[in-house]
Amino acid sequence: MKKIYQKGFTLIELLVVIAIIGILSSVVLASVSSARVKANKAAFKAEATGLQPSALVACDGGTNVNTITMPAFSKVSSSSGTNCTGDGTFNILLNGNTINSTCNANVTENGVTFATSCN
Repeated sequence: MKKIYQKGFTLIELLVVIAIIGILSSVVLASVSSARVKANKAAFKAEATGLQPSALVACDGGTNVNTITMPAFSKVSSSSGTNCTGDGTFNILLNGNTINSTCNANVTENGVTFATSCN
């Protein structure tokens, strides 16, 4: 009697391939998540740094800088501590909530400093 061989994969082979694909996809998703957090922190830093010159001009002109808008980073939760004296001296504290952490920036007439949580 002749043996008939069937072409194809066994169930075990298919399950092993599915398990390997699942493990690889979980590794990729973990790295994408950390990259998203870093991108949000970088966006906050860029917005806060770009805000400093406009806040300086607004303070020199006597405009109220209590209203802070950061178009590219819409997750700014609060701004406080604005002391605009009209001579370019001010202090603004920005709190931006990223995915897994909070990033704080202190905007003054001399520049922008970031908390260690922004690194």
